[in-house]
Amino acid sequence: MYRQMLSALLVGVVVVGVLEMGVADAKPAPPQVAAMADALKYLQELDKYYSQVSRPSTRAAPGPASQIQALQKTLKFLQLQELGKLYSLRARPRFGKRSEYVAPADDTMMEASERILESLSRRR
Repeated sequence: MYRQMLSALLVGVVVVGVLEMGVADAKPAPPQVAAMADALKYLQELDKYYSQVSRPSTRAAPGPASQIQALQKTLKFLQLQELGKLYSLRARPRFGKRSEYVAPADDTMMEASERILESLSRRR
């Protein structure tokens, strides 16, 4: 009986407390509304500007010069990969494990470049 009375009193206190607090206003203050409108306008202007900038133009269409540049970049990248393979034998492995040093042939770089050029010419 004492428990029921205590729980009824607790529920009553909670109900009175909720009613005393009143209803919360969910509407922001007028300065906040104005600041939000300014921010949205600014974001819209940014979107309009950068959407114009990021659109590709017909003048920037890839042509033979850009294809040659891309091919040259690819060739340099493949040469770097071959150099990485060449020097990986000289580098000491991690975690204390060591491998035998094998000196590569003098014409290794030239052969690697020739192989790359042959593979690129076969793709065309």
